[in-house]
Amino acid sequence: MKRILAFATLLVAGCGSTGGSGNCSLVGAWKQQTVLSATFNGDGSYSAMFGSTTDTGMWSLNGSAFSTTDAACGSSPGTYTVSFSSDCATATFALVNDSCGRAGTLGHAVLTRQ
Repeated sequence: MKRILAFATLLVAGCGSTGGSGNCSLVGAWKQQTVLSATFNGDGSYSAMFGSTTDTGMWSLNGSAFSTTDAACGSSPGTYTVSFSSDCATATFALVNDSCGRAGTLGHAVLTRQ
């Protein structure tokens, strides 16, 4: 469960704000092949499915800085950078700091908007 993006893999600070491409947003449904699916809500909450495991948490995006927290990782936040494709259809995550197991998945995730 700790491997899940625990996308809360988030601390609500600018949830749903624009990201690296200026006017791109993470709000909505995203997927990484058959590995991960996630929905980022405008209120800063998210739900993610990794295999048969579901996780929920909080997220924020401030510029390209993404933060997350979730139940699986407790109060241990994860921080990442996010860059978007020019059409905002792909979001690529890169690990900044995350001592929780979710870094194994989120630290190199390339998500496609659904």
